[in-house]
Formats: sequence, structure tokens, C-alpha cells
Amino acid sequence: MNWWAEHKGLPREDAMMEYMKIAQDLEMYCVNFFDIKNKKVTDLWLGVDAQGLNIYEIDDNLTPKIGFPW
Repeated sequence: MNWWAEHKGLPREDAMMEYMKIAQDLEMYCVNFFDIKNKKVTDLWLGVDAQGLNIYEIDDNLTPKIGFPW
């Protein structure tokens, strides 16, 4: 992808807006992750976002194992 070459000379504010447009479509945008352990002392991720809480396996933070919507 040559996005940077296609947008050379773009004003700083416009470049930042374009970056945010790309970033907001990412799976983990605005998700805060915390290391947690369950009762079996298994390492997991707790993901907190505007939709609620999600539990993720340590090697897959894209697909929630279980979710708790607000």
C-alpha cells in the first residue's frame, strides 16, 4: 500500500484525520486491554470498550471468548 505516496504534501490536520479514519475501522480500536487470570489461574485479556466487557484468550485478542454488554 502506497498510501503515504498518494498523500504526499497533505496538510498535517488532513493527514491526522485520514489516519483516524483508517484507525477507527480496526478491530481493536478504542478497546482497553487488561491482564487477568481466571480461577484456574489461566492468563486472559479483559477488553473494555463502549459496547461492554469482553474476555479474550491470551493468544487471540480479536475474537472474544465471552462478552458482557452494558
